[in-house]
Parts: sequence; C-alpha cells; structure tokens
Amino acid sequence: MSNFWVRAVTGTIFVALLVTAIVFGGAFLYGVFGLFAILGLAEFYSLFKNSNYAPNKFGIVLGGLIYASALIPGSRTYIAILGIGLFGFAIIAIWELFRKKETPFQNISLTILGLVYVILPFFLLFELRTTDKFCGLGEPPLHTYIILLSLFIMVWCNDTFAYLVGRAIGKNKLFERISPKKTWEGFIGGILFAIGAAVLLSYLFELEYTKMITYGAVIGIFGTAGDLVQSMLKRSLGVKDSGKILPGHGGILDRFDGVIFVAPIIFYLDRMVF
Repeated sequence: MSNFWVRAVTGTIFVALLVTAIVFGGAFLYGVFGLFAILGLAEFYSLFKNSNYAPNKFGIVLGGLIYASALIPGSRTYIAILGIGLFGFAIIAIWELFRKKETPFQNISLTILGLVYVILPFFLLFELRTTDKFCGLGEPPLHTYIILLSLFIMVWCNDTFAYLVGRAIGKNKLFERISPKKTWEGFIGGILFAIGAAVLLSYLFELEYTKMITYGAVIGIFGTAGDLVQSMLKRSLGVKDSGKILPGHGGILDRFDGVIFVAPIIFYLDRMVF
C-alpha cells in the first residue's frame, strides 16, 4: 500500500474514533483521551532516549493518577491534582538521588514538564466536555459536545489550510530554522480559515459569534505555535517524528501538537471569560 493510502486510512480511522468519542462522551471519551494522554507522555519521555537527559518513567504513573482525578467531583479534582503533583515531585527528586545520572535536575524538570505539556491538556479537554460536577462514567455528560468538537474542527481547518495556502502562495518564511516549509502566508491563511470555520459553526449550532471568532483566532495563532514548539523540540533532539504508532502520521504528539497547546487557553476562556 502506498504512503498516501496508508496516511488516508490511518487519518480516517483516527478522526472517526476521535469524533465518536467526543460525541458520545462519558466513559468512551474518558478512555480514548486517557489512552492518548498516556501514549503521548511515553512518547515525550522516549524522545530523550538518545540525549544526555533521562526523564523518570515514573512520571507515566503520576500522569495516570493526574488524569484519573477527572473522576473526582467538583473542586476536589484540582486539589487532588495539586497533591499528586507535589507528592510526585518529592518522589521523583528522591528517586533521582539513587539513579546517579549526570543531569539530575534536568531529568526532574523534563519529567514534570511532560505532565504539564501532555497530561494536563488532555485532562482539560475532557473537563471541557463535561460539567463542573461530573455526572459519572455510566451517565451521559450534561455539557454539550459542541465546543470540544468545534475546537478540533478549527484546529484541523487551521492546519489544513495553512498548508494549502502556504503551498499555493507562500513565499516569506515564518520560522525557517525551525520549520522550513511554514510561511507567513500560510500562517495568516490558516488563521482566516479557522475564523471562517468558527463563523460557520456559530451559525450551524447557534453559538455566540464573538466567542467563536475569538476561539478561531486563538486556535489559529497558538495552534501554529504549538506545532512550531514541537518541531523545535524534535529538531533539537535530532528526530523526525515523536513516534510511529500512527502509520504515515508519526506519533500521538505529532497529531496533537496544536491541540495540546490551545486546550488550556480555550478551557479557561470558555469557563472564566465566556
């Protein structure tokens, strides 16, 4: 099978799984996002295997516990995350005493960074789909799936049309030392199409235009930034893809680089501003 068809089949299955999980919510969404989060964290730590740094794989256990905190109702969720984080930091720091690595504090920092960079965004994405008072894995979520689904649609529009516009008319490089193919024309085109998708979604689902246009602009700007930051990380470590779990598409982080960057921003905009 050619690489095109491998990418097409993998992409179709990936999108179908993601959309189905978002629409159905509950236990299915919790499991899918949890799987992506843990696999993404394992990928993040594995990126450093050929470097001088060695993140502690115990961070994967902590990541699972932090994500599992979504099952705790109300504000106690965030208290649990804080407690797990502080306790986990102590365990990792003490563990580093016995590992006898050359870069102990870099290892501790990268272990914690993985939790912030990967686990917390997936946790907030799941929270965005539910209410402040979690209604239980066996019950339908009380909060609509539209905002979360719209977030992914706008990210996909931004990525797709940034690429197409860049290919068609792109001349001025955005960050050539990080991503040689990205252009300012593609960047602006991606933002405009993300905003266009936001306007269309507002009309289809009767959402507030101001809110959705703001989300579209934020996703266009910070989604691209997330892509660039991921590229910067991989380039600094001399790797092309974050993993190989998705044939033709690389790893989990390659597919969620923009989403995990915008997830915290959209979550707090949705919960605290709009």
